[in-house]
Amino acid sequence: MALTPFLSSHWESRLGLSVDLNVSHHDSHRNDSHRTATDKSIVSSDRLSLWLVNLLQTLIPRSRYLVWGALIAFGISLWGASLVQVETNFIQNFRPGSPIVQAYEAIENDLGGAGVWDVIIPIEPTLGGDRAESIRELERELREIRLEPQNADHEENSETIQLSSVMSAIDADDVWSKNKLLSSLSFDVRFNAVRALLGSFAESLIAVDLSDKPPQRMLRIMLRSKEQLEANEKLALIDAVQSAVDRYSERVNAAATSSRQSASQPVSPTVSGSGRAEGIVSGYYVLLTSLVSSIVSDQWVCLGFATIGVWLALVTALRSFLLPTLALLPNLLPSMLIMSWFGWTGTPINLGAAMIAAVSLGISVDSSLHYLDRFQLEQKANRTVLESLRCAQSEIGLSVTLATLALVLGFGSLAVSDFLPTVVFGTTAAISMIGSMIGNLFLLPSLVHLFSRN
Repeated sequence: MALTPFLSSHWESRLGLSVDLNVSHHDSHRNDSHRTATDKSIVSSDRLSLWLVNLLQTLIPRSRYLVWGALIAFGISLWGASLVQVETNFIQNFRPGSPIVQAYEAIENDLGGAGVWDVIIPIEPTLGGDRAESIRELERELREIRLEPQNADHEENSETIQLSSVMSAIDADDVWSKNKLLSSLSFDVRFNAVRALLGSFAESLIAVDLSDKPPQRMLRIMLRSKEQLEANEKLALIDAVQSAVDRYSERVNAAATSSRQSASQPVSPTVSGSGRAEGIVSGYYVLLTSLVSSIVSDQWVCLGFATIGVWLALVTALRSFLLPTLALLPNLLPSMLIMSWFGWTGTPINLGAAMIAAVSLGISVDSSLHYLDRFQLEQKANRTVLESLRCAQSEIGLSVTLATLALVLGFGSLAVSDFLPTVVFGTTAAISMIGSMIGNLFLLPSLVHLFSRN
């Protein structure tokens, strides 16, 4: 289901761009018939084209104010985008009342929580009493974790953040050791004695990692916690567990070092290839929490590469450095304003919102290319900057508007999905397309008017 926004955006983008190219191709044939016309024929008889030209002529004298306003808005949007938070609650990806949400709420409220994760600890081939006691101490620390709610709006009604369950083979051994027949045996002997009763579940408690040389035995501590936590609360709980595991690793490694340095004690076998006991905090809970965070951080990297790639493509097509540079602002501004809205309002972003910037830039810049190409054609016909802008607005503005309408309808159809990242992607993409259309029809001409020469 996580691939749904990508697949949906692919087909909606192809549909919208196809309409854009077809309309623009039609306009290019129509434009050829007007190339030798008088100035009065530059303005199309179409009402929408006439309205766009009239609005352009109204805004051109105020180009300087419009450009400065856009630059200020872009700077503010960068500040707002830096405040975004990540939605790590899996249940929030679905509409309330859907079957999967109801099932998760039953697990969340009645069975200790839907968040399942693990701590993986390397152990010796023979688990001795000292190491088993160290693991018991680690489990006690994990059970004693208590964090205060970090959401000030709901702090009075929120429960203390903690792990609802901590369990491993060590806990099972505490029960097995109470048996008179098994109490005198070592941990490994007791574990092997009951392995037949546990079946395949025993392999999930203690396993052997054959990728290490020599093969390494791993002990799994199973954790359970609430899934419906704020993103910062979930990250704080993961950090608290990681800190407890790090303290355990330090204790074990210090004891191992002391044992090696003491001539009167035997040297214990190493617990890993490096001779160090390094615990790992992993599992579905941790991976899903870091998933969106990684996508968000990678999104800025992708946006940077997309911006450079789009600029180079425009430079190649227009054979100009100025015009492609001017085209970036109208196409980046809408997406950055959307991202800043998430930051200002404190609304966590999910998978759909995380990938909106680079996707919308690649789609909306197509309108800029048609507009600037038409502008250059009119410049080659010895028209002034204002006359060239009027012609481009008249002939290309209509195709840009129709193509944007097709994109908005296509992306807007994603709003009916039950998977909320798809809904967020569709709605934000539709809004971004509208913003880019406004930018390409009014902000881009203002930039060209200010910085281009006749």
